[in-house]
Amino acid sequence: MRNEVKEMDKVKSVEVVAYFDSKGHPRPQRLRLSREAEERQIIKIDEIITRELSKKAGNEMFIFYCRSIIDRQSKEYVLKYEKDTCLWLLEM
Repeated sequence: MRNEVKEMDKVKSVEVVAYFDSKGHPRPQRLRLSREAEERQIIKIDEIITRELSKKAGNEMFIFYCRSIIDRQSKEYVLKYEKDTCLWLLEM
């Protein structure tokens, strides 16, 4: 289990289930982490603590500060959505 936590300490691309409002702003619901030996874990986003819109080098990015129960512990993490590339990034 400790190896799984260490693996998540870096930025990685993840699959996310989200819905978008009428203005095109995403609201993530769940994410899927790929772990060792092709094991996947579905994580429900229990709370979006705050949401920001950032523009760097002309690229809009939605930044979500979230909380979920992962491995029976409450954990906070950052989930980012790059609007131009439609890519979701996870930082833990």
